[in-house]
Amino acid sequence: MNAPAPQAQREPIDAWMDFLHAHGAPCFVGWPDNLLRAWLHFHTTHGTCLVVHDSGQIEGLAIAWQCARADLEKHWHVDDPTGDCLYIAQFVARTPSARRALIAAGMERWPAWRWLKLHGRRAHKGLCRMLPGALIRFYQLA
Repeated sequence: MNAPAPQAQREPIDAWMDFLHAHGAPCFVGWPDNLLRAWLHFHTTHGTCLVVHDSGQIEGLAIAWQCARADLEKHWHVDDPTGDCLYIAQFVARTPSARRALIAAGMERWPAWRWLKLHGRRAHKGLCRMLPGALIRFYQLA
């Protein structure tokens, strides 16, 4: 599994869009391509998009950012290293090894993740808080 590619120049965003359309449903159903492209570019520019590959193929993509509680669901939000939360907006992995690589990349990108309040939006549950131990178990099961 290759290291994450945090820069848009390393791979065309169109390939990321194809990956998300193929493997990220239902998250991106109804998103116009121009909006998804702009959203991916925004998060790539701000270092909040992680992409992992295996044998040249995209295997996983995650978007997350550190922020204050009040900013949790501002989806066009830049990373705020003073924030007490980590919002995991998207996490799409095709394989257990891709899941593990994305989590490892996120742990490296946000080294204080254990002390942050982890959040994400989950289908039919809305905004959910995740405990660090659950993320560790998720990583270990990969």
